[in-house]
Amino acid sequence: MRKKRTIKTEKKERLQGEENNNSVNSCFIDPSLNGEVFLYIFKKTNSLLLDIKHTKSVQISSISFRETIKQFVKDYFRLLRPELSAQGIQTVNLDKLMQVLMKMANFYTSTKIYKKII
Repeated sequence: MRKKRTIKTEKKERLQGEENNNSVNSCFIDPSLNGEVFLYIFKKTNSLLLDIKHTKSVQISSISFRETIKQFVKDYFRLLRPELSAQGIQTVNLDKLMQVLMKMANFYTSTKIYKKII
């Protein structure tokens, strides 16, 4: 009998696969970098997660909330991605997730999908 895959097991498998694909040095972030950028993106990510968790509707239909998501993605590409690339950290997978997030923010999208990605 086939074991049912849950979101937790999928995330665990994805993380294990990424660990195997990346070397140990690629995960190291130089502390001399501008920590304000990382802190800013971290706070924005947590804020989005909380907002999505507390949303009771089935879909995100608020234009202002979708604009907030779009701004988050723009901030990632404008601020964080250059810092990560300068450190030699591969951002291909994260870039793809951010692009999907941007596409979803252009339409009415289920809150479940946002929860999976973020």
